[in-house]
Amino acid sequence: MKVEIEELCKIKPCQQRIWYYTKENKKVILLVDKTLTECGVNEETELEMKDLGRQLPYRFVYLLEYIGPLVLYFIPFFILKSLNRTILYQQYMALFLWVVHYLKRILETIYVHEFGDNTMPYNNVFKNCTYYWGFALAVSINVNLFSRQVPDLFVSICACAMLISIVSNGYCHLLLKWLRPPGTQIRAIPKGFLFEYVSCPHYFCEIMTWVFFNALTGFPFFGVLFSLCGIYQMREWALQKHQRYYREFPDYPKNRTVLIPFLY
Repeated sequence: MKVEIEELCKIKPCQQRIWYYTKENKKVILLVDKTLTECGVNEETELEMKDLGRQLPYRFVYLLEYIGPLVLYFIPFFILKSLNRTILYQQYMALFLWVVHYLKRILETIYVHEFGDNTMPYNNVFKNCTYYWGFALAVSINVNLFSRQVPDLFVSICACAMLISIVSNGYCHLLLKWLRPPGTQIRAIPKGFLFEYVSCPHYFCEIMTWVFFNALTGFPFFGVLFSLCGIYQMREWALQKHQRYYREFPDYPKNRTVLIPFLY
């Protein structure tokens, strides 16, 4: 159907969002991996379509978002090195962990993540990259040029905890990937590991990753600000996912919290 719309209206399939309203006035968006019949469409259904404008693949945008911080973080570090100032153990460790974190994100984007919506609006790339790239540069300047020294032992402990959080986050993403058959948008109740206690443990592990990063770098202002912005957004996403699980699955475990095990 989207191909026919493209021929008629000259609107590419990726720019089309098609939906209809049920008798209960519930909006149902047509999914790309389902037939019209599977989506509940019949001869009497009145479909609506919106032109979403220029689109970019989600995977491409995510790669841009993550490659930028990976590269930009090195600039203040090399400035520090060129000034012949002593490079602290915590600054070396912060650089290493930053690289590990963003390399993991890039690899996950290529090999792990399945994107329900295949594209996002073209203009979003500028907003998203400004956020990630700007904060990456600000955090690196803060950590490498204006940092407060932290005891090496404490840095090592926090670094180990951060690595555990990174690995745990990655494992949660793999569990979500294994839950969904390749090439489909089928949803099921996540199980295993931290999913037994919380609806979105991948967000919880991401939050802990940045808590430990800030701790080992002396809680830099821009590092804390970046984390708070991320926590706010992840809380919103987690709450939406938690509520959607309850709507879609009547047997969803009642003991699971939204974001933080046993607390929230």
